[in-house]
Amino acid sequence: SLDGGDTWEDFKVSDVSFIPTPIPGLADGYMGDYLGITARDSYVYPCWTDNRTGTSMTYVSPYVINSLSRPYDLTAVLNEETGAVDLEWQYDAAPGFLYFILYREGIEIAQPTLTNYTDQLPDYGIFQYTLTAFYDPDGESAPVAASVQWGNPHIFVTPAELTQTLAPDETAVQYLSITNTGELELHYDISTFILTDKDSKDYCAGSGGCDEYISQVEFGDINNTSNCEGYQDFTDLSTSISTGETIPITITNGTTWTGDVCGIWIDWNQNEDFSDDDPVNVIGGPGVFTADITAPGNAVGGTTRMRIRIQYYGTPEACGVQSYGEVEDYSINVISWLSIAQNAGTLAPGNTDQIEVTFDATDMELGEYQAEFAISSDDPDLPEVIVPVTMIVSEFGVQASADPSAVCLGESVQLDCEVFGGGGSYAYIWTSEPLGFNSTLKNPTVVPLENTTYFVEASDGTNTGNSQVDVTVFELPLVSIGPDTSICEGENITFDAGSGFTTYEWQDGSTTQTLTASVAGIYWVEVTNEFGCPDQDSVILAILTAPAQPAMPAGPAMVDIYEGNLTNYATTEFPDILSYSWELEPATAGNILNNGFEATVEWDVDYTGQAHLNVMATNICGESIWSDSLQITVVNTTGISDLEQSLDLGIYPNPNNGVFTLELSTQEEMYINIYVYNANNAIVYTSENLHLNGRHSEQINLSNLAKGMYTLTIESKKGMLSRQVVVSE
Repeated sequence: SLDGGDTWEDFKVSDVSFIPTPIPGLADGYMGDYLGITARDSYVYPCWTDNRTGTSMTYVSPYVINSLSRPYDLTAVLNEETGAVDLEWQYDAAPGFLYFILYREGIEIAQPTLTNYTDQLPDYGIFQYTLTAFYDPDGESAPVAASVQWGNPHIFVTPAELTQTLAPDETAVQYLSITNTGELELHYDISTFILTDKDSKDYCAGSGGCDEYISQVEFGDINNTSNCEGYQDFTDLSTSISTGETIPITITNGTTWTGDVCGIWIDWNQNEDFSDDDPVNVIGGPGVFTADITAPGNAVGGTTRMRIRIQYYGTPEACGVQSYGEVEDYSINVISWLSIAQNAGTLAPGNTDQIEVTFDATDMELGEYQAEFAISSDDPDLPEVIVPVTMIVSEFGVQASADPSAVCLGESVQLDCEVFGGGGSYAYIWTSEPLGFNSTLKNPTVVPLENTTYFVEASDGTNTGNSQVDVTVFELPLVSIGPDTSICEGENITFDAGSGFTTYEWQDGSTTQTLTASVAGIYWVEVTNEFGCPDQDSVILAILTAPAQPAMPAGPAMVDIYEGNLTNYATTEFPDILSYSWELEPATAGNILNNGFEATVEWDVDYTGQAHLNVMATNICGESIWSDSLQITVVNTTGISDLEQSLDLGIYPNPNNGVFTLELSTQEEMYINIYVYNANNAIVYTSENLHLNGRHSEQINLSNLAKGMYTLTIESKKGMLSRQVVVSE
């Protein structure tokens, strides 16, 4: 089926056209059916009985359901920092090909047409990619697959060792912390081993002559199968049992005979002698024997031996040789004075298990006892962590403690100690390694800067006891989302706190690595590392707009080139401006020397008349509109005396109500331009190319304009002259 089971195609799976013949004496006209069939990756594997060669044999005829050219050699290369996966593959082109279909965990994510693609993983984890080729009209080819794993579980155990001092028959509880500092789920198991300094055991010999034998032993962590050797030493295989705990055992007989019996002995007192330990009550047989094994309360802690014998009839004995049967030895790790509340666990990234550890000095002699926790996990870098454990049983002792025993840099720790035995008041002396801390208080407070061991000595004047406690100091994470910054209105910016932190929290409550912002304000993020230590960073975001319209240039509105051809102008100085652009019209009037919000105009010495100057500002968000233009009158007074001598000028009345008469008289023929400017240097009246030859009278009406001072200017080839006109009524 190529459509999810809606339609089906039937086909023959045998490789030849052959009719098997019946097996004589086993079937009447019937050869047999398929032995089995399986399908995998577009291949079907039917399996049947066939006697084409004269001998009945099993035949398999692989059949390719999908013969479309498919991609192959798919590789997936992961960038551990970013989670980006570069996928590449090979493909032999075939007719009808349209595109590839890429799946992640069975969900289509892309339809690339090239033989490569980059995928961004959504989170840490193990991911399976499959890739097919899609054809028109045949559909998808068979897939090719590849997988990647982003992240790993990582284990951190604290404290690195446990020490407890107890008076006889007392108990105490401490805690072992296991933290997953990785990115994926952590699975761990804890095994407890009581350590002894006794020599290797010299037990009595025991064996059998086989026939019936021990084929399998199932007891706790032991699940061992074997053939008969008469005697076999399997003391490299062990399981743990705590005093008072009961664990079932199952022993399977390899060859059963009526009358077969089984015996089990355990050297609970570890004196290398099975005879003074009660044998285990075994039931069942002759094929399977079972028993419940309970460790007695007075069992000596540590590794001891268990012996198992199967024999034919009689009462089993731990030692000696039997004509039939077999003997096997195994190890048992007896946990007596030390117990743990949890032997295994699963931790999500960043989570911690606090595991209760109980020390029990009941019926223990004075002295020092050693054990260790072996913590195995799926951490690829640290598959096993060994935590040494010590219990000291004493009439006088001191027990140091730290709360908490693991802190982030800069946090404080409360030290304390409890003394038992002796009498009267106690004196305390605290020191440390590294050196630098001293105190005579019972419970001083410290702020360690690095992993530190604190030692305490307590004395009542007669007895002295010592203890120590380790404090782990975790480095703080360091997060940065950059300096204060700005963006243009309508844009956004993404702040990135960086990868590798366990948790993220932004000011808006979001918990992702990045945050996209488009509004002005203060943005902050707080992160924690795998130990829960925090750090915070903030940034101020400003929203910029394109610059406002600059002010009209300020500077001389009347320029006399005779006095100099350089004049200075300035406009508004805005913050965050990249540049100012100045414009002079007409361009032939001169050149502009741009100096930011200031500019110098170098006037052309041959130019006279009106010019306009404006300015525009530019920042990262764009350009402003042009400023209002400053109108500048450019004259050259070198010719004014000639015009003054050639032209008589009169203004009547002056002051006036806005209406006045301009009287002109000349002895020469000339052409003139008449301009009237207001106080802002804007032209309010114009009469150009006026021909004069004798007398001329012209009425000018400014009555619709504001009262004030106006400038009347006459220009000709002989020069320019100006008069002031006052409109006051």
